[in-house]
Amino acid sequence: QNLTPAVLEQIRLLSNLETETQKLLQIVLIGQPELMQVLSLDELRQLNQRITARYHLQPLSREETKQYI
Repeated sequence: QNLTPAVLEQIRLLSNLETETQKLLQIVLIGQPELMQVLSLDELRQLNQRITARYHLQPLSREETKQYI
């Protein structure tokens, strides 16, 4: 979530690297909720559209926390 839009645009450009049959890079972005806000900027629309899988981890419940510990 702390990457600047310019850096995220460079990541998008890197995601263009491919051969005739496959992509050369698989990029995983992990961040706090603020990352979603950054990706929603109009200047990052193309990068946001390229994200093929998203997962939002929710806080553990009291019972889940107990089981985890």
